This record gives sequence, structure tokens and C-alpha cells, in this order.
Amino acid sequence: MANGDSIFVSGDSNRTYVNGYQFLNSESAASNGTMLALQNVLVAPSQNLEQVMNSDTSLTFFSQAILLATPVPDTLANLLSTGGPFTLLAPNNDAFRILGYNSPADLNLVNPDSLRTMVFNKHDTPANIQL
Repeated sequence: MANGDSIFVSGDSNRTYVNGYQFLNSESAASNGTMLALQNVLVAPSQNLEQVMNSDTSLTFFSQAILLATPVPDTLANLLSTGGPFTLLAPNNDAFRILGYNSPADLNLVNPDSLRTMVFNKHDTPANIQL
């Protein structure tokens, strides 16, 4: 956004949303860029990453994995609610199902080190975050 605030992009194979507003199916190319039409005016997000993650029902596996993968309880949850800015690439529930997990409770049986590898790929975790 022009004032430097963050935006949240989400969606599926059929739709794309920015801060909860759906892109319309119109794209206009210009000599100096591309314009994409939205349903509403963009306003700064009111939720932090932890709140967005916990309110999205398609990320319940990921939310559970973060809780179980953090050696000190709530370390990452606190970081996602107070730190940043971060770009978090969060696999949805279907991604965990493809790996053979049927419910978030199944993650309780996974070694925390394996969960950390699954959750904290190098593209998500800056080198200065110590967990």
C-alpha cells in the first residue's frame, strides 16, 4: 500500500483476494504497469498474522503445527502477533491431508523436529529468528 502498510493476499485456484476483497476479472495493461480492479477500496489490515491464521478455517492444520513445533510454548504465535513484517507461506489443510494427516490432532504424534522442518522452511524464517 502507498503508506507502507502490509497487505494479505489469499485465494484458491478460482479467486484471489487482497485484505479480504476479491479481485474482479479485469486486468488492464498500461505502458507503465498493470491495473487490477478490486471490489472495494484497500484499507490497512486490522489483524496480525496470528489472528489471520487462527481465523482461517483452511489453516487449522498449520496453526496446530506451529503450536506443536515451537519448543517454548507460544513463541512463534507471539512473534506472529507482535513482530514483523513477515511473509508467511502457509500450507492449507489439503496440503497436510496430502501428506497423510487426517486431522490437526494427528500432528500430536509427529516429532517436534519434523514439524519444525515442515513449518519453518528457509523461505519463511529469517536467519535471526531463534526457536
